[in-house]
Amino acid sequence: MKLRCSHREHGFQPLLENISTAKRVTVVTWSLEKSRDSYLWKALRKLPATSHLTVITSIPSRWEHYFAGQREKMKDQLGAYLDNLNPENFECASEVYFCFKNHAKALVVDDIAYVGSANFTEASAQNFEAGVLLTEKTEVDELQVFINRIRDSSLPMLKAAASKAASPLLKLLDWRFEIVRSIREENGFILSDDQEWTEDPDWRPRQGICISAKLTAFLSECRVAAKELLEKCGGDQEILNAHVLNEVIEFVRYFDEQQYNESIPKLFCEAAVASRLTEELLNECSPDGNVDDVVSHPEYLEQLEASRCDSENELNAAVIEAVNDLVEQIENTVQTLRSSFGPEDVSPKIDNTGIKSR
Repeated sequence: MKLRCSHREHGFQPLLENISTAKRVTVVTWSLEKSRDSYLWKALRKLPATSHLTVITSIPSRWEHYFAGQREKMKDQLGAYLDNLNPENFECASEVYFCFKNHAKALVVDDIAYVGSANFTEASAQNFEAGVLLTEKTEVDELQVFINRIRDSSLPMLKAAASKAASPLLKLLDWRFEIVRSIREENGFILSDDQEWTEDPDWRPRQGICISAKLTAFLSECRVAAKELLEKCGGDQEILNAHVLNEVIEFVRYFDEQQYNESIPKLFCEAAVASRLTEELLNECSPDGNVDDVVSHPEYLEQLEASRCDSENELNAAVIEAVNDLVEQIENTVQTLRSSFGPEDVSPKIDNTGIKSR
């Protein structure tokens, strides 16, 4: 733990210096800057697609009851928050919550955290503020437990999150990177220190792409959720449109039927290749037609090994290509699902002004 006092600068600034490689970022605050040109917003937009962003904030202008022009002020601020926090503004997966009883300010970037008095606004940067940097894992873990309590007491930005049926589909958004990681790591890829996927030189191909039972079970939950929500389409309870839900259902069917394995050749069958080579080389390698002479002949052994290598290389290339195609399918489906949630999907419990959305 290190004391961090600041004036005319952001106390949390050191945490954002390497944000372009961060895997997970959590922002907890009472107030956010409305302008997207602020230091924090600029930093968050640098998060890579492999990262995950969680924001928990209040809305300072929100009250239980409003007088005079307070409703319009709250509506204006809410509109700015929704515009800034729209998932389309970020390359990475994001989830946003509103907690109107929260006054804590914390920023967590992977295994380092900042807790302090300052809001994450440009105005706070001009104040005298004090906070602490947490670098010990036990300290950050303890803070994360507290943040989870705040999140559990919060309202999700999307009204779909309030629907039990939509829960798996929202998890699909949040777990997109974990799903891709699971598929790639099981099928010949490794994640480098700079967060780039590269082919694992020590990996040996197997028959088809490996998909974990846990992932298969989760995707089945997504299909059930999509079918349930599909029944609500066209009515007042519609959360997602039929086109998006049908795309999710087709996406899960793609997994169930293992369509991703259709272009992958079979594993090398030594017995079949050996039989073919024996027949081809019998006269050349054994004048007496003795099979034992053939299988011990250097030409036979050389061609058998060459066939094995060619088969493994072909299978390896096919699996790598199929994995890339599968990941693209996941990214496209998640992007379609994510873009279907807009600012108009705000929970009515958040917007209590009674004024129609702008």
